Amino acid sequence: KFRENSTMTLSQAASQAVVEEEDDDRGLNALQANIARKGNNAYYYAHQLNAQGPSWDGDEAPRLLERQVSEPSKVKHAITRYSWLDEGSKIKLYIPFDDPRADGAVRLDWTETSLSISVDLGDAEHAFRIAKLYDKIDKATFKVKPGDKIVVTLRKAAGTLKWWDLKKS
Repeated sequence: KFRENSTMTLSQAASQAVVEEEDDDRGLNALQANIARKGNNAYYYAHQLNAQGPSWDGDEAPRLLERQVSEPSKVKHAITRYSWLDEGSKIKLYIPFDDPRADGAVRLDWTETSLSISVDLGDAEHAFRIAKLYDKIDKATFKVKPGDKIVVTLRKAAGTLKWWDLKKS
């Protein structure tokens, strides 16, 4: 078209091309028009895919999209209150715990240098852990005193070595 009308300036030709391009894009919104003109190089290229969700009805109020049944999560509690006693060849650890459901819900895991106690009450889990004991042990047992406390007995591997602390610092 520029050759047909040689009296047209370069800026007039450019503006005429824009007008013709706009005629082609009528009926499209600005985003769609930009994608139609520039293809993969469009600024809005990422928006050309249609969302799989429900269409917007214009109501700004929030609405429920789907319902899903979820399992209630357990509440986790750290056991921070305890006392202990060095009795020569063994260590006694006293954990106050007054929930009657504790009997049968206590789990004791130990290695020769660590100790872990957990009480699973269904809706809540109480846990006590010592990553590094003061010295090595070769046996760990526990007893639940109903409505009162959990008593953990640790047998020392080194016999009667005095423990000055429960945890190794």
